[in-house]
Amino acid sequence: MNEPIIQEATASQEERFLAGIAHALIVANFLGAVGAAVSYALYKDKSRFVAFQAAQAAVYQIVGVIISIASWGCWGVVYTLSLVPLIAEPDRYAEPPAFFWLGLLSVIVPLAIMGLLVVYGLWGAVRAFQGGQFRYLLVGRWIERLFPGAIEAEGTCD
Repeated sequence: MNEPIIQEATASQEERFLAGIAHALIVANFLGAVGAAVSYALYKDKSRFVAFQAAQAAVYQIVGVIISIASWGCWGVVYTLSLVPLIAEPDRYAEPPAFFWLGLLSVIVPLAIMGLLVVYGLWGAVRAFQGGQFRYLLVGRWIERLFPGAIEAEGTCD
């Protein structure tokens, strides 16, 4: 069995800070992914802990941006479709009908998705600041293949 890249107790305060910042940059959207990728590039040969955390933070944030764009695109389609009857027959509707309000209120879905992505990324930041091993669901497993033994099988906090 591979040894973990770095044990929680041996991650220095600087390493924990840098790894935490890589996760916390999710609040900067795409620029956060760039920042995490830069952290990875700068620390890939210096600290396996920082490199692993920064690499998975960068990938997670890029995936998050793609998911956010897709969810906003879907919302735009739904909202636009709710406007079609109003545009086609404006005299028929004295007030906006229920489907218009449903389309408008469905903005909650992409906002909730973005919120959940940010909260999960910030949870990764908290774990990294604590020096704990953190692995994102799906993304973490994929990145771990690039860093064999990065996280022990037991005691992992997904």
